[in-house]
Amino acid sequence: MCGQQTVYEPYDFRQVNADGDTLYYRITSDTEPYTVAVTRCHDSAYHQLPLPQYAWEVGQPGFAYPVYDYDSLINIPSTVTHDDVTYTVTAIDIEAFYYQRGMKVVNLPATIEKIDTAAFYLSSLSGISVQEGVRRINYGAFESTAISEITLPQSLSHIGSLAFCSTNISKVDLPSSIDTLRRWTYSGCPIECIVFHEGLVVIEDEAFPGQYLDSLIFPSTLQYLGSKFAAYNAPNQYTSQCKYVEFRNGSNPLVLGPHCFDGCLNLETLVLSDNIVSLGEYCFSYCNVDTVVIPQNISIIPARCFTGCDSLRSVILPEHLDTIKYGAFGGCPLLRSIVLPADLKYIERYAFDPSVNSTGLEAICVLSETPPVLQGISVFPKNWPITCTIPCGTLSTYQNGQWGVVYTNITFVEDCSLIDENPTKSIKIYPNPASDVIHIDGLENGSHQLFVYDMLGKVVASAMVSDNVTDVNISHLPEGVYVVKFIGETGQTNILKICKK
Repeated sequence: MCGQQTVYEPYDFRQVNADGDTLYYRITSDTEPYTVAVTRCHDSAYHQLPLPQYAWEVGQPGFAYPVYDYDSLINIPSTVTHDDVTYTVTAIDIEAFYYQRGMKVVNLPATIEKIDTAAFYLSSLSGISVQEGVRRINYGAFESTAISEITLPQSLSHIGSLAFCSTNISKVDLPSSIDTLRRWTYSGCPIECIVFHEGLVVIEDEAFPGQYLDSLIFPSTLQYLGSKFAAYNAPNQYTSQCKYVEFRNGSNPLVLGPHCFDGCLNLETLVLSDNIVSLGEYCFSYCNVDTVVIPQNISIIPARCFTGCDSLRSVILPEHLDTIKYGAFGGCPLLRSIVLPADLKYIERYAFDPSVNSTGLEAICVLSETPPVLQGISVFPKNWPITCTIPCGTLSTYQNGQWGVVYTNITFVEDCSLIDENPTKSIKIYPNPASDVIHIDGLENGSHQLFVYDMLGKVVASAMVSDNVTDVNISHLPEGVYVVKFIGETGQTNILKICKK
């Protein structure tokens, strides 16, 4: 039964299927191979009334929409014959079953290659079989339906934006044939598990929500992760339950967009891969991570990247870091010590300033002989004493320069331990000589930052070690003698030598 229409191509013919349902077809190829798409009822080729754009508009005066009478189960045939020509059914047309009420389950034949834009939008569909052979699911194809699960075939190469938006899907196994997960694809879905396979390259902004996810493991092929993974109920009310995030190492550069995990209050473990080259603003703000190792290819820590991470105790910065931007580690009261690498040139305001009436940095170790430029006010706390360890012979440079003038609460201490070796009795490294992995024993008083220097004083490896993390991989280093330096949470240092064979 067909109702009022808007501007659409009329259907070419209609036919009753084996179950007694009348389906409408549009011929997409009238030469061999003969093909058709299942389409809308278009008895009138033109109608002035517009289609509804929002769910609340459906049924309101002034809008046109089709009305069909379908059973709860619809079986789409693989072929239909019309005027003695047999056509293969290869597509579900644009808005073919738009706002169809009563239909529940649709079985698609293996001949279907495309499910087009809004094909089932706002329908009562709750189940569908998608066969191997489907290559495209277009924009909003299943948006606002009641489907709770769908198996995506390996033949699928394209999923359009909003394709499964506002459905009941809770588990997603994305085929390896998909290289891009588009914006809002699963927006509004109660996703509890999402599996990404190797081959995925891009995840666009807000592609899926994170309210109910427990963990996320991203493939090594990923090159871009868009913004706003965490979801909100209201401004500043975050709901993500995700506790574990891991990026697997890949060969191509990976960029993380702004606000990726902003507000993931339950995120405790963060494993960043070595191929990450850029972090977005607010990337991990207000997370619950304890330790962060910034990848070596990062040259800038962006604004507010880790702001509000009130469980953050330890950060290892990359060797070639150039700039720490505005508020990057602001509001991190448990971050009591930090080692600033030798290549660091600029630190912007509030970079390490904790929240009001809170504690913060007590020990700073600067590896650069030239003090990094402090851009703006309150880079470091001013309300309590801070010990700053600096390279040997640079005391006057720091005391008489910007650091010493602005921060009278900082006491500068020269570190000449790499010149006069001072081996510790409590910490032991074995085997020594070593070839692949060294084991650390005797660590006390929490976590230590470990730096491996070559005999020219260049940092060639770094790691965070503790009672629980005691192995360090040195397989990438050439044979020779190295100095291993440990810096504890309170700034204490220990020096040892090892041989790499």
